[in-house]
Formats: sequence, C-alpha cells, structure tokens
Amino acid sequence: MSEIKDKLLGLKSKVPSETVSIPGVGEVEVRGLTAAKRDRWEMETFSNKGNTVRNIRASLVSLCLYHDGAPLLGPADVDALGELPAGLVDHLYDIASRVSGLGVKDREVLEGNSESAR
Repeated sequence: MSEIKDKLLGLKSKVPSETVSIPGVGEVEVRGLTAAKRDRWEMETFSNKGNTVRNIRASLVSLCLYHDGAPLLGPADVDALGELPAGLVDHLYDIASRVSGLGVKDREVLEGNSESAR
C-alpha cells in the first residue's frame, strides 16, 4: 500500500507543461496548475460573487508562465498582462487551461463570472 501511495504522491513532479515561442520575446514554459493552486485561483475568481472578475485570462496565465524553471510573472503583473494583445493572451490562456486540466465546462463557468464574458 505504501508503494502505491509513494507513486501517487510522486506525481507532483509530473505537472503537465508546454513550451511556447512568443514572437519577439522568446520561449516560455506554460506549466499546469497543481490541484492546490487551481483551487486558490478558482476561489479568488469566485470570491467576487455577484461582481465581475477582471482579467480572468491574464490571472490564469500569470500563474502558469515560467522561464528557466521559475515563475515569470506575479500578481502585480496581471493588469499589465491584461493590456497585451488579446490574441496572445487568449492563446496562452488556452494552453494554460489545457495543461491545468480545465475542461470546457469549467471554462464556461469561470468565464461566465468574468468581465470578459460581458
């Protein structure tokens, strides 16, 4: 039983990721969220019950971008990221959603609670 537990908990080092080339910038890693990070992100997204959530795409992307193994952006960068071309942020958001295990239904619910869905 301990071997199974060890194997299961050992999966934490297997978070999916994808390397993306951004023209004029270079390559970045889009790393999926862990279950705990995803829960925190969803709680922050839904904590505004009844209010709009700003920059939902940028907030997810900011949590998932890495360079040289370290987070590339932080919470202070979300608004600036939201000012980038929508096509780029949407592309990164689609990848971040996929590697984080967000299904179509999850995205519809989250985006329905966001400013961008209006």
